Amino acid sequence: MLRSLAYAARSLKRSPAFVALAVLSMGIGIGVSSSVYAMLDRMMHPITAFSDVEDLFRVQIYGNSPRRGPSAWQLYDEIPRGSGIESVTLQSVTWSFVQANGVDFPGRYARVAPNYFSLVRAKPRLGRLFRPDEAAQQNVAVVSDAFWKHSFRNRSSIGDATVTFGDRTYTIVGVMPPNSDQLIPVDAWLPFESDGAMRAAHGWITIRTARGLATAARDAQLSIFAKALTTRYAAPGWTISARTFPLKPDPLQLTNYHTAMLGAAVLILIIGCANVSSLMLARGITRTRDSAIRLSLGASRSVLVRDVIAEVIMLSVGGAAVGLVAANWGFSALAAAQPPQMAWLGLTEPSWSWRVFTASVGAALVSAAIASLLPAWQASRVDPAEPLKEGSGTTTGRVKSRFRPLVIAELTLSTVLLVGASLMVKATLHVATFDFGYAPEQLLNVVTSQMASTTATPRPRRTTDALMPFIERVRATPGVTSVTSASYAVPDSNRIISEETLLGAPPLITQAYQIVGQDFLRVMRLRLSQGRDLGDGDRARGGIVLEERAASVLFPHGGAIGKLVKLGDKTSANAWVPVVAVVGNSAFQFHDDPDIDDQPKVFAYLPTEPLHGWHLLARTAPGAKTVSYAIQRELKDALGDRSFVGVTPMLANFDAMLRGRYFLTGVFVLLGAVSLLLAAAGLFSVLMYAVGQRRREFAVRAALGAQGADVVRLVLRDALELALLGAIFGCVGGIWAGNLLSQWLYNVEPADASAIVGSGAVLVAITMLSGLAPAIRAMRADPIEVLRAT
Repeated sequence: MLRSLAYAARSLKRSPAFVALAVLSMGIGIGVSSSVYAMLDRMMHPITAFSDVEDLFRVQIYGNSPRRGPSAWQLYDEIPRGSGIESVTLQSVTWSFVQANGVDFPGRYARVAPNYFSLVRAKPRLGRLFRPDEAAQQNVAVVSDAFWKHSFRNRSSIGDATVTFGDRTYTIVGVMPPNSDQLIPVDAWLPFESDGAMRAAHGWITIRTARGLATAARDAQLSIFAKALTTRYAAPGWTISARTFPLKPDPLQLTNYHTAMLGAAVLILIIGCANVSSLMLARGITRTRDSAIRLSLGASRSVLVRDVIAEVIMLSVGGAAVGLVAANWGFSALAAAQPPQMAWLGLTEPSWSWRVFTASVGAALVSAAIASLLPAWQASRVDPAEPLKEGSGTTTGRVKSRFRPLVIAELTLSTVLLVGASLMVKATLHVATFDFGYAPEQLLNVVTSQMASTTATPRPRRTTDALMPFIERVRATPGVTSVTSASYAVPDSNRIISEETLLGAPPLITQAYQIVGQDFLRVMRLRLSQGRDLGDGDRARGGIVLEERAASVLFPHGGAIGKLVKLGDKTSANAWVPVVAVVGNSAFQFHDDPDIDDQPKVFAYLPTEPLHGWHLLARTAPGAKTVSYAIQRELKDALGDRSFVGVTPMLANFDAMLRGRYFLTGVFVLLGAVSLLLAAAGLFSVLMYAVGQRRREFAVRAALGAQGADVVRLVLRDALELALLGAIFGCVGGIWAGNLLSQWLYNVEPADASAIVGSGAVLVAITMLSGLAPAIRAMRADPIEVLRAT
């Protein structure tokens, strides 16, 4: 084997172009697959501050009972322990004014039950966690890693650090590790001061299940619990249901995206291996005469096979080295390109782990085995008589059938990836151009909050009249063209009824409506179908605006303007109000899952006094870049220092989601581009070897009068046949692969014709371009010199 390795080194040294192409093909395959697997590994094994986070779940209770449902404390007290549910804890989050290390800012903290830290199994980065018996004895706090770095400059010891929330100061006893706010994004954790405070809390319930508890078993326990709640709290005909949500970052929310990504990485690795294998096969064809002479002189076939394996081993070692360098670069590139919005997946700085390293080593070994299999089999079947009878360089005919299947396989796999990338690009473009039903551009959402001077001081209720000075301040800000206000509210029994409901028309089941201010329709630029905009007098006279889908339900026979509706059911004490306008349907939130039912559905707008807090909507002039800061300054001056003013674009959450989708789509597009590059390189190398083998044929054709264009057509015809076969098979496989991404494809079918045909066309075009150089080489060969040499 050592002699074979030495022979392989001498042989490869004489073919630098072949070595470079083979090493790069295998290196890119190993590097890209390792980078993708590192990203998936971080998704499946995210960095978390808690032990066994996969066993932590948040409990959510759903129901439309008109009676008051259970409080968080009742849920905490009544959720069954045992039978797979090990423990239950309670946490409640509150916004507050924060003072820390001489800096004042708005923040939020979580009040947690005494067993919270033991349930989540957290370990502090600095100091300790407060004990259950400290709840009523000391004012203690545990702060997040981000809060500690921001407020205390990440100093190495806690010392006498304190933090003030509202008018109460707490001693910091510990600092949580990074990503500790994964369960609750807060600045600090404080204990409940008494059982009474816990009983009054409105928060979240978190449970820890037995290790490896099946989803069906967990859901069965909660189903029994939900039935008990239904019996106790629901009215006849209503039910209450309980669901759990994993607190571990869940890559399955990507709807099989991780499976498609892993499959894409494997396909690229296979394409790289097929490249090396086809190169070795083509190289073996050019050395058939040499192998025949060696066999005639007494060499065994095992020696020929060993020589081939030795060459592949050396190429694999070079490819693995290139792959490691490419993987390291890929880790950095993915970390730099990943938007912050993807942090919920645990995609924080993909890096080497024992799993990634093992997968990379395995990829290198598998690559070497795959790449050497067919060339070694070819070497073992050399007939010493045939090559000596033919003579070197006299092979005629078209591309050798021995490596045509490999090239077609490469092009097929590349087309599959191209189809998947095209589907995702088209779906992302559909999301980016989603019609919200209003004009969200240059629209700002302004949220304000005043921190109470003491924890016992209630926040003042904001009436419409009290809000007008703030609206005028915002309206007077340079760059602002119009302002209105809005506030979400929930109708009684989640129903809206109409006059026609009393005559048999169905009620409208809705989760929310909006209480809005003057000029709301004009500021939002909602499409007015019937009626008029809301005026200042509508708040006193009463009036409501319905969306078209609401009007079609409440008034199935049309003619909604002037008719009466009521927010609630027939027994509600709310007044009947007339419909003053019907506007186009709108969506204030985007979700690509049409089956989700826990987002607010706004079907009506009502100009009345708010039930809760308001938020402002300000439309700005095009190109106004600093208006957000100006609005913040104006409202901060009006509200005082102990206030919070948040000014964000109306589509801030949508844009954040879109950036994450762009990132994931871009990764898939990059994989498709790499696969296409490798497939084109494989076709190029095969055609170059084929042209070298057909030199005598082309020379004879030229001597008989064939033109250079005829030779070019012959070579490009071979390329076109391979490309068409690869495109056809790949498009069929792409339809199957698209089903993996079906739920990820917003408004796009897995068998989308434009994506499939476009991918096939791109493949054919690129492969034809890759065949130009071999065709030109064949055209430029001197037929006299070729015939003289052969």
